[in-house]
Amino acid sequence: MFVRPLAFLLALAALPAAAQNNFTITINGKPVGKCSYTIEKTKDGSHVKSKISYHLSPTNTPTQESEVATRGRGSSTAPGLAGDFQFVEDYKLDANNVYAGGFIMNMATLVNTSFTPSKTRDKLIITQNQNGSQSLANPIDIKPNFVMLPDYDPSTIQSLLLETASHPAEKDLYLAVIPGRRQDADPVPALWLTNQPDAHGTLDGKPITLHHYVLRLYKSQFDVFADDTNTLMLATSTALSAIYTRENFVLTSTK
Repeated sequence: MFVRPLAFLLALAALPAAAQNNFTITINGKPVGKCSYTIEKTKDGSHVKSKISYHLSPTNTPTQESEVATRGRGSSTAPGLAGDFQFVEDYKLDANNVYAGGFIMNMATLVNTSFTPSKTRDKLIITQNQNGSQSLANPIDIKPNFVMLPDYDPSTIQSLLLETASHPAEKDLYLAVIPGRRQDADPVPALWLTNQPDAHGTLDGKPITLHHYVLRLYKSQFDVFADDTNTLMLATSTALSAIYTRENFVLTSTK
């Protein structure tokens, strides 16, 4: 069977500009939240704004098994931590759709965490600000092919699709920065992307063919489904037992 190269699949078309992207977040099959994001083209790349809100209960928080699978995922996704969460994310992508800096605001605690790549892109400077008080900068080692992968935010998976199309990494191997990780965890674990057979779904009741990709991070896995314009339709996370589904989209077949 002929398999088209991954980079070719992703580079078929550019993402439509300035549309509102609305997703439902489900955990263990139950709706728990929503995410909306926009991607606006700029003179030197793109500007992404994302709003995420969700509720975790003792019955839908990530399990200890999934915690081990991701080796150090922490923050709002620590096992047993329940409550209502709301985040605002604002970041830029450069001309190659690579993360160029931004911030995540926790609307409950008003902690603003900023992420700034160094000019040489070998360090990511992380700082936190709360009520005007700023923490010391915490630099971590990165490489140019790093990607940001915060929990429950489909906009970053969309950004990864765009980066893979315009600036593919060698052997489709990326390094993932996971905000909120524990300090004893690997700072930038490897993230491997592979293409799968085409899938099928409907958007607004109309059938569409989907490109299916798998992202592997340790023992956990993301399944990502996008149309011919690189527009994300659905993504799943085994570590979080979560599914992100675009409004009015239905996955009908994975083959």
